[in-house]
Amino acid sequence: MIISYYYVLLFLLFFTFTFSAPAGAYEYSLSVKTTFMQGCFLDEAPDLNNNSAVFLKMKRCLCMMDKFEKRYSEKQFMDLFSHAEKDYSWQKRELDDFVKDTMPGCL
Repeated sequence: MIISYYYVLLFLLFFTFTFSAPAGAYEYSLSVKTTFMQGCFLDEAPDLNNNSAVFLKMKRCLCMMDKFEKRYSEKQFMDLFSHAEKDYSWQKRELDDFVKDTMPGCL
């Protein structure tokens, strides 16, 4: 039951918010946005029984997605994440710096 609630929430959220990028931003494909949002939401996933926690987590993830779209083209975004798991890659350093600089604005 909780899993189906999660998918309904994601569907509604994407349907509502992902069809337009912020002004002056790049527009990512729906598949890229969906993959990012799923990963973001499941990273330290909130208690799905706590609606406030779920809403806050989704709001943070959407905020981060907006900030990525303002700064990176879809190709640049994909390049960042394609090698970010390697500890010493430039992508990991740039991604870590970007998140450190922008996350406070999404809290």
